Amino acid sequence: MKKTLFICFALLAALFTLGSCHSEQMTEIIGEETGQLKLSALNVELDVDVSTVTRSRATSTDVNTYLVTVTDSEGEQEGQWVKSEMPDIISLPVGSYTVKVSSAEQPESGFDTPYYEGECSLQIAKDAVTEPEAVTCRLANVM
Repeated sequence: MKKTLFICFALLAALFTLGSCHSEQMTEIIGEETGQLKLSALNVELDVDVSTVTRSRATSTDVNTYLVTVTDSEGEQEGQWVKSEMPDIISLPVGSYTVKVSSAEQPESGFDTPYYEGECSLQIAKDAVTEPEAVTCRLANVM
């Protein structure tokens, strides 16, 4: 009886051990060098040239609603967030990247809808945290 109970317990323990290995997800690619981008340090400035745009048209001055897009050197999008909802730090493979900030996903055609855009380039180094430089958004559509 003890022998049967011991065998059943051993099989049950082996079943739980093998079952727990199945639920693990391996998110890191082995052998790929990564670094981190500290998005919380991103400073967005809005350059509103008063001689070009009147104050009544420049209603979109809240930069927390702007879109932040990170693309690699080949133009592949690594992520896109609303500035107020973006993560503090993201992990990226080592390489060159561009951080683009814009006031809308796609510029709408219209005389009364200003579209602001700015970008900066940066390098992600292995096992380092990179802080992006300040991005100045300027009027990008013709008014």
